[in-house]
Amino acid sequence: MQNKRRRMQNKKGRSFMIAIMIILFLALFSLIGVLLHYLNILGNRDSKPPEIEKLIVSSDVYNHYKRLITYSNIKYNTDIDFMEVLAFDLVKKENNLNNDLDSILKSYDLFTEDEQITIDFQDVINEVADFNSKNDSAVDWKDVVSALTISIRHLSDFSNVDQAEVDALCSNLIYEDGTTLNLEQYLQISNKTINYVDINFRDKEQISESIVLNAKKTKTLDEVKSEQSFTDEDDELLKTNLEKIRALNYTSNGNLDFIAQIYHSAKSNEKDFKIFTSLTLAQAILESDWGSSKLYTEGKNIFGIKAYGDWNGETIMMKTQEYDPDQNMNITIEDYFRKYDDYDGSIIDHSLFLVSNIRYTESGVFEAKNYKEQAKAVKKAGYATAPNYDTTLIDLIEQNELFLFDD
Repeated sequence: MQNKRRRMQNKKGRSFMIAIMIILFLALFSLIGVLLHYLNILGNRDSKPPEIEKLIVSSDVYNHYKRLITYSNIKYNTDIDFMEVLAFDLVKKENNLNNDLDSILKSYDLFTEDEQITIDFQDVINEVADFNSKNDSAVDWKDVVSALTISIRHLSDFSNVDQAEVDALCSNLIYEDGTTLNLEQYLQISNKTINYVDINFRDKEQISESIVLNAKKTKTLDEVKSEQSFTDEDDELLKTNLEKIRALNYTSNGNLDFIAQIYHSAKSNEKDFKIFTSLTLAQAILESDWGSSKLYTEGKNIFGIKAYGDWNGETIMMKTQEYDPDQNMNITIEDYFRKYDDYDGSIIDHSLFLVSNIRYTESGVFEAKNYKEQAKAVKKAGYATAPNYDTTLIDLIEQNELFLFDD
């Protein structure tokens, strides 16, 4: 009996030990599983690439805003920051930007308001009177005002004319013998024509002591936010947007500087000669390769006009590419070209060149209703031998949205 009892106890002991071992094994297995799962999570976490913050706007959107706001600043003499307009639109349009022309120009309008300003010439009148008194001269203040418009692109900038500038011009209106020059004589000795003078100041009889102008007043970003009922949340988002936009490293478009340099003379020629501003700009772009040609930089000759005919001014010898219809290819030629004192002279001379050649009148250049008609008429008159000259101009105008400068 005792042996049987011991055998039963031993059997129970072995069963207990086996159970304990099974439990320990399962526990160890579970622990290993947990550890492997945790290590797998860590491994996956480490293997994920770091998240890259999405750019707030694409380069296309950025450059389109920059181009259109810069165009508007050039045209209306404003100084709106295109980045502020872009940051503002991101908030108001909840990041769903309409990157189209009309949408951006409407946003520009929010940052401006139309106004009429009165430009008073009394300071100029007084300064000319003081000069005459000190020098026993008889300079006409109206001639001074007219001459000042040559260097003042926007008449609203008359308020920034200083005493030294007026005195210098008065001195230029007097011969060494003390004889006073009138405007026509001053222009002649300065190698300029009446076309340099603002159209409002060419007729002395029409000049008064002040002039009323239609202009645009620039609003601050805070003023625009107030008018658009920005919340505190909107305001914080705007600040964040603006910081991100200013940090973008997109390539600057130097072409805008070229347009700004020649726009005002091109616009004056639209009034004087009925040549669309967009067409003048497109021809300038094409002929000077955006102002990079040697003829442009050294001769201030924008349009590649040669020193033929009755040209009595300076000349410059240059190599240039010219289309040869016989060979159906561009060839390099060397010839004499007109050289100008300034870019304004090149633009005015270009227009006079078109006006003085009857074939441009006969082809309908000055009767054109839009830039497309005018480009085709210029080509028809034989301005260039390139077979696609007109379509090239039209493409330049449309791709760069130069039609915005036409009235």
